[in-house]
Amino acid sequence: MIALRKPVAERIQKFIIPEPNSGCHLWLGSMNEFGYGKIGRGGKYGGATKAHLVCYEIANGPVPKGMELDHLCRNPACVNPDHLEPVTRRENILRGSGPKITKARHAARTHCRNGHELTPENTMIRKLPNGWIGRRCRICFTRGRRR
Repeated sequence: MIALRKPVAERIQKFIIPEPNSGCHLWLGSMNEFGYGKIGRGGKYGGATKAHLVCYEIANGPVPKGMELDHLCRNPACVNPDHLEPVTRRENILRGSGPKITKARHAARTHCRNGHELTPENTMIRKLPNGWIGRRCRICFTRGRRR
């Protein structure tokens, strides 16, 4: 006889412990290399999904299309749905403090290093060989070309 697996909403509870000081619900189960909790989806081919995504969807329904969850508490092991907010990928990167922070800080700049405002009219945008998007101030670029 094959044992039926419990629904994920039941299984997930045994891996969560509330942290009274921060309000985080800490994930005690398996984690990925970035510190995010993961839980098996079940089924023949199994696989795993992020625990915070499952907790959010149980509490609030699916994450809107084109959005991802941002941990407002900055704790990747937290699965508290109240600490998760659906945002665009860009917003999530700009809020972050991970390895993409340099890219995020650059994208958030409103002025060049010489103080010129980076408006659409004053900003040159180009794709760099590494796949990133580069922004340059037109005023500074023109001054540099004249020298």
